[in-house]
Amino acid sequence: MFFTRNKRIYLDYASATPLSLRVWERMEEVKDVYGNPSSVHGEGTEAKKLLKESRDSIGKTLLLSSSELIFTSGGTESNNLAILGVVRKALAEGGSAHAVTTAIEHPSVLECFFELEREGAEVTYLPVDKEGKVSVEDVRNAVKEETVLVSVMYANGEVGVIEPIRDIARALSELKKVKAREKTNGKAKRKGWNFVFHTDASQAPLFLSVNGLGADLITLDAAKLYGPKGIGLLYKNHNVSLSPLFYGGGQEGTLRPGTENLLLVAGFSEALKEVEEKKKEHKRHAEKLQKYFYNLLERDIPEAGINGSKKQRLPNNVNISLVRNGKGIDAEFLVVRLDRKGIACGTRSACQGREEGISYVLTALGKNREESKSSLRFSFGKETRKEDIEKTVSTIRELLDTPLEVGE
Repeated sequence: MFFTRNKRIYLDYASATPLSLRVWERMEEVKDVYGNPSSVHGEGTEAKKLLKESRDSIGKTLLLSSSELIFTSGGTESNNLAILGVVRKALAEGGSAHAVTTAIEHPSVLECFFELEREGAEVTYLPVDKEGKVSVEDVRNAVKEETVLVSVMYANGEVGVIEPIRDIARALSELKKVKAREKTNGKAKRKGWNFVFHTDASQAPLFLSVNGLGADLITLDAAKLYGPKGIGLLYKNHNVSLSPLFYGGGQEGTLRPGTENLLLVAGFSEALKEVEEKKKEHKRHAEKLQKYFYNLLERDIPEAGINGSKKQRLPNNVNISLVRNGKGIDAEFLVVRLDRKGIACGTRSACQGREEGISYVLTALGKNREESKSSLRFSFGKETRKEDIEKTVSTIRELLDTPLEVGE
């Protein structure tokens, strides 16, 4: 249950989800806990207790050690802390630092690597196939002695493709074992092959399990799972060492100084608990809508091309390109026209800010310029109904067939 549904059709859940009423009620329950968890007086002790309860609850829900959870301001900060934290520490310790990632990562991942290249790191950007999947073998083969970090997202927010994270983790673990044996036998030239595996799992928890991924670092964001905005977390294996982004306090293991936002932490904890309880229900609902969406597109908008894998895909994601006679429609303008009709959807990731109008994700999938600039992303949630899908498809058909009105 969420706040009052208005007459608009919201199909941009991949950007941000509405706040669950259950989460809001939990935040209401604890709103009077206002002390600083670092203080030793009664109010501080009460705040520290709530912080611990919330952290322990998240650890229990995710089957992760609560002592290895670092609260941040969201997925972007978690990605920055993971990536910059690992590679900058390696650079500071001297020698070379190499990292591996994919060409379709979220901007908060790619921009970190662009910055690290300017700071002297070497980065390998792996390609994906036409469905958006990275090869496990390619990841393994890209790792070398100087590699300190591998970062591959769990699920892509633009085209919904699900990457084989567990398979990648197993391959990387086996590689480490092989190299450890070589060291024991005196074959390794120097200490190396001590890389860390990170995955941005921000889009995953609604439908996929983040338990047992095998990653050393995992990014999560409450804004993607009906929780409050402005709160995220980074799971950090206790064996991983990071350089902090900020300085000034000992909170979150000295890696995220500043007084913790108890309301957001409590809301995040409740959101994860609710999502885990309703995961199967959410998945069944989304799968039905996705299948219905595909059927209506095939019937009513045959020029719509589906982007990304239809099998290894988040069930709440439909991404299409609209090309007529070799010419792609102006997707951003179509989004504006749909918005005027009361329908909210997206084009690329809301955080994407590279070449105007062009999706680097679709380009990486082998789409041409016209396909890449004419893409629309529809992502739906628990509140979405079949009639919303029907209205959306019929409105797109209408707009495609209707000349622009004066003033548009």
